[in-house]
Amino acid sequence: MILDWIHTSLDNNDGITVIDMMNLEQPVYCFFSANGLGDECVPLTAAGYACSYYPIPKPEKMNDEHVCLMEEDVLNVIFLLDGEPLMTLEMLAEAWPQEYKHFLPV
Repeated sequence: MILDWIHTSLDNNDGITVIDMMNLEQPVYCFFSANGLGDECVPLTAAGYACSYYPIPKPEKMNDEHVCLMEEDVLNVIFLLDGEPLMTLEMLAEAWPQEYKHFLPV
């Protein structure tokens, strides 16, 4: 991967969205937060990223119209990336070794 900028120079307090278009026939993506949104710092799917901010509501909450509409919106957005290949941590480390190599398992 050839990159001419470092993503950490951008203002983003939460994480980044990465879309690798080097192979136009099969782009890959991920969401990543260096602070971790789950149990560990790993590339996240759309579902993993969205659910970290908008957890699936408990069944009793689904009676609330606002909660129901929010859940529908979240699921619709997740569906847009459903089935798309996920970028691996190794791919991130290849593109930005100083940023991601230390997240790789030893």
